[in-house]
Amino acid sequence: MQSRQQKRKNAKKHILGVGSLELLFEILRTLYLFLEISMFLFVAFLDLVSANMLGTSSCEKPSERESLQREIT
Repeated sequence: MQSRQQKRKNAKKHILGVGSLELLFEILRTLYLFLEISMFLFVAFLDLVSANMLGTSSCEKPSERESLQREIT
């Protein structure tokens, strides 16, 4: 059987070793997910801004764009 001190040392190694690495990876994965969502929203926002400036959207079909131009002229 192991002594109490040996068990404590093993527990500390586990807490400082594997557990902290897993925690670090979870934090990094969460930050990456947040960054990915932020970039998606930023690109969607830029698409909306450019659509307002140009009067068109990249989501529209060319036929819709042409019909809108015919209605205006």
